This record gives sequence, structure tokens and C-alpha cells, in this order.
Amino acid sequence: MTTGPRMFGSHDYHDKRDDDLRKRPSQAWSWATIMRLRRRRLAMGVLGAFLVWLFIHNIPTDLGSVDQRMGRPLRPGHRVGGVEFGYIPPARPAQQNSHPNPASNKEPTGPPPKSQAAGPHEDHYYAGPVRFYKLAKTIQSIARTMGHRKDNRNVLFAASNLKSAANLLPMACEMARIDKNFVHFTLVGREAIPLEEVLEINAVDGDSCDIFFHDARCDYSEYSTDARAEASVVGALGHINTYMHPQAIIIDDSSVEDAFFIRGLRSKLANLATPLIEIPKGNYEDFLWMTRLDSGGLASWHKPSVNILIHAQPHSSGSLLRLLHSIKTADYSGLSHPEITIDLPPDVESFARDYLRDFEWPPHQDPTGPRQRNVKVHHRISTAKTTTENNALRFLESFYPVDPDHSHVLLLSTQAELSPLYYQYLMYHVLQHRYAAYGSDDGDNLFGIVLAAPDTYLNGTSPFPTLSLSDTERKSKDSEDLAAPFLWQAPNSDAALIFGDIWAEVHDYLKNRLRAVHDTSSVHQPPTKRAKLVSETQPGWLEYMLELMRARGWRNHYPAQLDAGAWATVHRDLFQKPEEYMSTPQKIDELKEIKEEDKAGEEEPFLRAESAAAQIRRQEEYLGQKERDMLQHSQPLHVLLPYETDLTEIGHLPALEYSGQKIEREEFGKLATEFRPLLRAQVGGCNAAEASNDRKYDLGKTDDLFCFIGQPDLEEVDASEKTAKAILGDHISEPASYAVTDVKESKPVAEEEKPIEEQNLDSAAKQKLAHMKAEKPVIKQVKQEDTETETEKAQVPPVDGPSRKHGGGTLKAVVEDLGPPKAKSGGA
Repeated sequence: MTTGPRMFGSHDYHDKRDDDLRKRPSQAWSWATIMRLRRRRLAMGVLGAFLVWLFIHNIPTDLGSVDQRMGRPLRPGHRVGGVEFGYIPPARPAQQNSHPNPASNKEPTGPPPKSQAAGPHEDHYYAGPVRFYKLAKTIQSIARTMGHRKDNRNVLFAASNLKSAANLLPMACEMARIDKNFVHFTLVGREAIPLEEVLEINAVDGDSCDIFFHDARCDYSEYSTDARAEASVVGALGHINTYMHPQAIIIDDSSVEDAFFIRGLRSKLANLATPLIEIPKGNYEDFLWMTRLDSGGLASWHKPSVNILIHAQPHSSGSLLRLLHSIKTADYSGLSHPEITIDLPPDVESFARDYLRDFEWPPHQDPTGPRQRNVKVHHRISTAKTTTENNALRFLESFYPVDPDHSHVLLLSTQAELSPLYYQYLMYHVLQHRYAAYGSDDGDNLFGIVLAAPDTYLNGTSPFPTLSLSDTERKSKDSEDLAAPFLWQAPNSDAALIFGDIWAEVHDYLKNRLRAVHDTSSVHQPPTKRAKLVSETQPGWLEYMLELMRARGWRNHYPAQLDAGAWATVHRDLFQKPEEYMSTPQKIDELKEIKEEDKAGEEEPFLRAESAAAQIRRQEEYLGQKERDMLQHSQPLHVLLPYETDLTEIGHLPALEYSGQKIEREEFGKLATEFRPLLRAQVGGCNAAEASNDRKYDLGKTDDLFCFIGQPDLEEVDASEKTAKAILGDHISEPASYAVTDVKESKPVAEEEKPIEEQNLDSAAKQKLAHMKAEKPVIKQVKQEDTETETEKAQVPPVDGPSRKHGGGTLKAVVEDLGPPKAKSGGA
């Protein structure tokens, strides 16, 4: 069979497909296209280069910087004290050494370049970077002052101009002479005069003034703007704090120092918590007492606050106004004003009300500004007869410290009148004894600071002797007869400052004491009345303070009896007895009208230690004392103080116990240890065994002086005793610290009545337990003095017999002799 004809012919090239072969472009078309593209790109590149060249050669110069066109601050853009800072003017040809070289430590000289914005007569125009070329050399060479520690002895004086430097340099040199601190002086400001010339002008040399001097002025200081000058103060203080850590910074008055210096200093110190002390203008010599303080006192310059507490008796408005006038006219320059609290009687005269209404406190206020009234007035309502207990409660409740460590109370009687320098005297002694960093440990046992020198003993016996330098540890042959301050374990109600933590503990003591007296079911043994030791010319609440002072070993700092006058004068022309004693006879003739049974004073918490006639004689002696003149502001404080404050360390002062007997300071602790058991037994509700055990003392608390039922065990136990109790149980009693009299022998405990722990012991353990047990201690009955009159004996009623619950000895009232010491007494 034959096939049909094919679609294609029989040619050979029709037999193979060639669609898999790549097509080759035409050579003529490819080269022509490339040549056309290259010429186009070349033309565009040439045109772009021409436009760039044209723009560079025609840049406008009147548009300002980018920051100015965008409305931003001039670079670098940070602010110091609310002022824009950091404009760097364009460089212009100047002297060869006028530009600072960051790589060089050599300070540039000559004026810096001016910007176009600066006027031709503008002196403070430079706002460039801040560099300190002179500070590093001196600030890095004070390693021996321990400036790397936060607590050290470094004190810094800083000045911004030559005038303030001239005012501060004498104070700095005086502080260096006292040699309690490492004193530094730095100059921070615009003055271009070398520091060496400043010292030469003020007659300061290294031999007479041992001070570390630091030049903290930056480069171009005299040409700096206010913002740059303020920034230099902040920067310099930062470097100084890193290497020095000054405990306080002392400057001149704000009106004397430059404004930029004050702003920079305050802004930096707000973060450092370093106290800034300003010396009032014109009072530089009056503040030389500050140079006697150590770094601890200066670091606490702003910490203490004083609250004045005045208790006004009925019909004493005239004395009250005299006291308020002396407070208002005193010198408070450079110090914070105290607050005033006045406790008014029920009836107040109209002229006194008018005076209090217009009384301006603090004084010298701006008449155009808001009026401050830092005066609190308490007005008593009840006119009923008061007792010692009620009067003490009312008075002590008038104030309580918010911060017991730094809030202190100044007690003032309306009979007192204060010296214009009284507040400087108080602040100096508070900072010296309370806050000193390197002071004596005796400052911890200080009850307060008394302004009025005593004329009589606590019981009114007079005269009180004048202590001299011969009674101190630093006596010298040339000045043995000079009066000296002293420590006395006696409270004062005329003019005395009491520390805040002490005042808070007095509150706690009176709370516990009244609870023990009025709620006898809460204590183990009913309290008894103690003999009165303080004269009735003084308020009765002094008795409570005296008890606590003796139990703690505290003492007051009394001033020296100076010939120039007193820090507080006590007037007796308008004398009035305390309210709780106003009903007692005032004269010998009035004794006949008083019944014998009324003399005991059943409502009074204390027993009279002497007859009413003797009390009247003491009052007449008290009123017959000559008043001391008041110290005037005629001389600076440091000159008026004994030996120009050279004798201010508590460890150098003579010490007296409450009766006026001179003792060594170490004996205060021994006397307190002997007195505490007696106080616990008499007013603390403790039986003899409990009273003899010394107990744990918590600061601000008086629970260790009382024995309330259910009270936690506060007894201090040593290691050996704790081991014995772990073996033999808690049946070991402490031996008594005082003698045993009138003891009823207790019956031996039967074997079946003994504790179970003792019944289970073997014979050896029982023998050891019997050896460790002590006899039941009983309080010794204190005999009256041989000089005690029959009338005085009749005033001491017998105390109830021993408590059935506790058994044992009897507790009788103790009458302690108080007055001019003839021989040192040994008992509590």
C-alpha cells in the first residue's frame, strides 16, 4: 500500500528542527544602543557637577544656624539654673594662646573671642565649656584629711568675691587655731586676682593660719556669663565633694555673695544634703563662737529646734510681759526662731490679752507679706485648787516633741528675764554637747542646759557656793579663783532647756508612776510616799524629774556665776509660790490657823521633810537673795564665756550630786545603781526581790523601774545564770543589794509543796540548788537624821504593813537630808 504525499517536500533541511538554537542579536544594533546611553549619562553627570559647584560658591550667610531657624536653644542645648547655656561663638583670629587646648593642662590667658551677638562693652559674654586648671592640684593633695569618707572633720569656707573673702578668712583662721577640724577655704567667682595676692592682702600666711586653700575658679572666669559662672560653681562643688566631703559649708551673707554663686551652691547642695551656714552681714565677730564647734556640731547646724514653754501663774501678767519682751528683743541672727507655747491661768488681765494679740513672732516680719503666728496659747478653765500631781500633768502635757532627737523644750518661769545672747548661748551648748562628733561620752548623760545660775540648794538652803577653776581638771595657779560651769544632778524650773528624748522619757515615767499609785491592783506591792526634797518655792513637778535623774544618772549643765551678769535673771519682786502650795501658810503667824492634820497633805504625792515653819524660813531666805544683773550684748559670746570657751568639754567640769556634794563623774553611775532598787520598791510597785534585780533599760522607756502584773520579763541575765536556770529551773532569786531588817522568817517549804522540778532532782542537785538560792531580801528602813524635830517626825505617817501577797519586810517613808553637804553621804 502506498502512502499519501507528504506535506513538506523531501528536502534534507526539512527533516531536522532548529528551534532549540539561540538567536544571535544583530551586531550593528547592539553597539549603537550602548553608545547612545553612555552619551546621555555623561551629559547628566556633567550638568550635576556644575550645579553642585554653583551652589557651593553661592551659599547664603545670613540665614543663621540650623538651631536658630528651627527655634531650638543654642547648642549644646542644656540649661543651668533655668538659663540657656552653651553658645559657642564662631572662631575668629585672636591671640595665639587665647584658645584652650583640651590636650594641655596650661590655663589659657587673655580674653576669649567674642560672638557677634555680644555688645562691644559687654564684659560677661563668654559661654564656652567650663574647665578647672587650678583646682586639681590642691584638691588631690588632701588625702590625710580622710576626705574620701563621708564622715570626717572637713569644714569648707567658700567665697565668691574679695569682700566676702575678707569677711570669712578671719573666721577660718580662728577655726584652724582651735584645731578641732580640717579647715578649707575656696574661692569661686569671677575675680581674676591670684589667690596668693588675696591671702597677702588679708595678711594670711601659712604659719599663722593652717588652712587648705583651693582655687576653684574656672578658665575665663572674669568673662563668663551668669549661666556659665553658675555652672562653674556647680561643677567645682562636685569635684570638691568627691575629694573632700565637707561636713558643712560656710559662706557670707547672701546679700554680700554674688547671685550666681548662691544659686549654684543651693542647687548642688540640694542633692548632697550638706548644711549651708550663712554668716549674717556685720555679725562676723559675734559668730566666732561657731569656730569652737567640731565638724559634728556644724553638720547638725539646722537639726535642733527649740520650743519655749511658759507656765503663767494667776496674777502674774506683768512678769509674763517682761519675759516676752526679753524673748522678742534677743539676738536670733543666723538662727531659726523658736516656737512659743504659753499656758495661761483662768483669769487674765485685759492689758495682757491686748499685748498677746499684738505680739509679733517671729519679730521683724515683712509688713507687706503674710503674718506668721508661731505662738500657741493654752488657757486653763478650772479655778479649783490644784495638787502637785495635777499641776505636773497639766504642765507636762503642754508639749510633746514630734522628733525627740532634735526637738527640745525650753522651760521658762514668768519670774525670769533673758539676756539678749541667751539663744546663742543655748545653741552653742546644744551643738557642742549634744551633737559633737568627737566629744566626751558624758554628753549622753546630759539632762539639759540651764540658763540661771543657782542661788540655793534644792531644799532652799542658801547660799549656794561658786565653783571655780580650782574645782576642775584644768586648774592653773594664775586663774584658780575664776568661776567655772559645772554639772549638777538637779532640775531647774526658772530657765532650763531639756532635750527632747529626755522630755519624752519624763512623760513615760509619770504615766507609769501615776498608774502604780492609783491602780494598786496592777502592781505587786502598793507604792508609798517619798519624802519631798525640793523647796516649796519651786513647782512640785521637779520632784518627779529629780527621781528620774537620780535613777538614770543624768545631770544638768549649769552656767558659771559671772561677774558680768547672768544669761537669765530671776526676779523676786513679784514672787508667787507655785499654785499647788498657795494654800499653805506664807508667814509664821499663819501657822496657828492651820490645823495639825492638814499639814501632812494627804492629797500630795510627797511627804514634807521639814516643818511648815522651816519651809517659811527657807522662803524668806530665798526672797532675800540678791538678784543678778542680766548680761547685755556688749561683747561677743565667745568672750563672755569662761576662758573664751576653752573650758566647755563636759569631761573637764566639776560634778555635784543632787544634795550638792562634789563627786567624781564616774560616781553618777554607781549612785544610780544604788538608787534604782529603792525607787522600784517605793514607787514602782516592786517587792524586795524584784526591786534588787537590775533590769533591761530601753531608751525612752521606764518599764524597768516598775513591776506591773503581767509585765514582760525585763531582767538582764548573764550566761552562767542562764545555764544554771536551764538545769535547775527558774527558781533562783537574786541577792538583795541592801540590808535586811524586820524580816519574818518564812516557814520551810514542805517536800510536797516544793516545785515538781525540785522533787525530781537527786541529792547532789538539791544541795547545789539550795546553795544557789539566796535569802529573801527586804528593804532596809532608813533612819531619820538626828537633827530632825519632833514636828517633822509627826508629819511622816506610818506606812501600811507588808503585803500579804508577798510577805517579808516593811517599807517605810524615806526622809533624805538635803542641803549644804558637811560630809559625803553614802546611801541613796
